[in-house]
Amino acid sequence: MYFIFNMVNDTQPLPFYKDALYYTGIISLVSILVVIYSIVGNNGSRFMIPSVLIASIFGGVTYFIWSTRCPYCKRSFVKKEDELKEKDLGIRNAKRYYVSEIYKTKDGRVANKKEDYKTWPAHFVQRFFYCKKCGYGKNGEWHDDEKGIFKSWENNSQWNPPKPKIIYVKEDREGGYKRISRGKKRVPIKTSLRREIYNRAGNACQTCGTHDALDIHHIDGNPANNKKNNLIVLCASCHRKVGSKTKIQLQNMATKPYKRSKIINIYK
Repeated sequence: MYFIFNMVNDTQPLPFYKDALYYTGIISLVSILVVIYSIVGNNGSRFMIPSVLIASIFGGVTYFIWSTRCPYCKRSFVKKEDELKEKDLGIRNAKRYYVSEIYKTKDGRVANKKEDYKTWPAHFVQRFFYCKKCGYGKNGEWHDDEKGIFKSWENNSQWNPPKPKIIYVKEDREGGYKRISRGKKRVPIKTSLRREIYNRAGNACQTCGTHDALDIHHIDGNPANNKKNNLIVLCASCHRKVGSKTKIQLQNMATKPYKRSKIINIYK
């Protein structure tokens, strides 16, 4: 890098009529003056909007010129990558991002996405450049930062990020989104299985023994889990009182009918 700065200090800047940077600066300055004139002279947006666009475009072009200037001859738009020279910097861990959460509305619209990352081995290289007009950089003087840049992921076939979690939201009064709970989809119990569960319970509530207003309850609260050990027959009264604390007791009682001689109070 010392050699580069020495060469830059020994050269003279290009004449005004050969350097596009000066023309870009003049156009940007004129655009800014027109914007000021539009504001002070109360001319509305007739001149302001075109001037802002022109200033923005040429401001970006100016940045591009500075970033691609040859450090030796100082000419613009001459940077070219030397594809024959590329230094391999080896494998190192880098952050690899994936979508971890997707926020959706009830009608399926995606409101937002949340990203997460894992450290994953990546291949880094250092690129070399040369000037198409003066040939500076042919000996490796003009190159990327010593940290290099990312080129490709290693073990890409093994990359298997977790599937994104779907979170349902609804729009609030302020225009934002509020998280809502959405239960699991209910799977109907087959008629043959329903008949078997009632026969197993003796056509009576398996907690109090009544024969009135019977229904089948999912012990784990998941309406899609229709396994036999997850289903129990309850009357309407017992169904309203069942809580999360009775899960183990209900699993023990689900496989046998109610017996008056073995009363178990599950609502303590």
